[in-house]
This record gives sequence, C-alpha cells and structure tokens, in this order.
Amino acid sequence: DSENRGKGIGSYATIEMLKHAFYNLNLNRIELSVLESNTRAVNLYEKVGFKKEGLQIRSTYKNGEFVNTIIMALLKDDFVQNYIN
Repeated sequence: DSENRGKGIGSYATIEMLKHAFYNLNLNRIELSVLESNTRAVNLYEKVGFKKEGLQIRSTYKNGEFVNTIIMALLKDDFVQNYIN
C-alpha cells in the first residue's frame, strides 16, 4: 500500500528479524539475493547493514527478459556494531 511507504515500517521489521536471527537462532551470517532493479529493497538492505558481495549477470528470468541479481550479506559482528552499541 503506497500510503504506508516511507514510514520506516520495513526497516523496523527487518531489524527485528535480524535480531531474532542473530540472537535467538545464533546465526553468524545472513545472505540474500535481490533483483538489481528493485532499488527500494536494495536501499533498505544497505540501510540495515547488508553489503553487496557480487552481481549475477542475467541470472533471473522476469517479464520476458533475463535480469541481474545482486548478492548481499550481513555478518553478526557488523550488525551488533551498528544496532546494539
């Protein structure tokens, strides 16, 4: 819903999920892939600390064409440094 965009709800939910993953599930690393064209998602992931690690060229077929996928990851130490201290 466009009414709810830009209010920080996505950032809040993502940070809470990351806290659960790192503290309750004891994960050390979380990685994801996101379409290069999904700039809103890429910006959100960068905002919460994910770093770009690679680019998969024309790896996903969408809407009749092959598109690029960005690989991103976040380590527990980096998350703790930015959000817990």
